[in-house]
Amino acid sequence: MKRILITRPMPARVVAEAETHFDVEIREENTPLKPGQMRGALALYDGILPTLGDMFSAEVFEDAEGSRCRILANFGVGLTISTWPPPAPRGSPSPTRRAP
Repeated sequence: MKRILITRPMPARVVAEAETHFDVEIREENTPLKPGQMRGALALYDGILPTLGDMFSAEVFEDAEGSRCRILANFGVGLTISTWPPPAPRGSPSPTRRAP
């Protein structure tokens, strides 16, 4: 069974569903992972479910060459991390409004 890390406490339904598919470890702290914790997680788990604040930077990945982890999958609504429709290039009419 694949081993995953959930980096923050999650709703019971989310945890229960994850446990039907994976060997799950849940980090009980509600603070972002530190870079060393991220490197360790990449080495120890097949997958990581990070949340907002867990900034897996290029440096973290560079230092984790040959890691066990094969997927990072974010859990959240996503309204604060993406924009749709995408913003128009500067000087172009907005895709949500008609040009004059």
